[in-house]
Amino acid sequence: MIKGRALSGGMLRVPFEARHLSMIEVQPEQANDWPDCAARDARAEAFAAEEHCWTFANPERDRVLACFGMVRSHAEYLTAWAVMSELGTARLAHVTRWCRAYIAAMPERRIDVTVRRGFANGHQWARLLGLGFEGWHYRFCPDGEDMAVYARIDGRPV
Repeated sequence: MIKGRALSGGMLRVPFEARHLSMIEVQPEQANDWPDCAARDARAEAFAAEEHCWTFANPERDRVLACFGMVRSHAEYLTAWAVMSELGTARLAHVTRWCRAYIAAMPERRIDVTVRRGFANGHQWARLLGLGFEGWHYRFCPDGEDMAVYARIDGRPV
């Protein structure tokens, strides 16, 4: 059973736990990046050790809807990540507003996120979070796909 702070839209926000990644029904666009395997579980354990990682859940169904966090590279640099199910418009809007405000409150000099070239909703979400397009990591993914880099530097989108 997932218990935490109630939010609007019938969701809870709780600190991220490694088990949450195995509980989410990942949206199709992210399925290849978050397969059910030991590598995903190792990433989940690493994320759970971080300070800035959260889970959004549906308490009525004991279902994880989205996970969001930031991993520290050094004292002034965080890299954001997110895994989402098919949330629906209202829940997605709530999660987006919360994550954008969380990022905006961070004092770090640089916050960035990478998004697969073909993941249109991911590109839109990065911009909605207040991050600006910075450039490309070519052939970055294991399957050779490029990743776009979105960033906020010194509190402003690139």
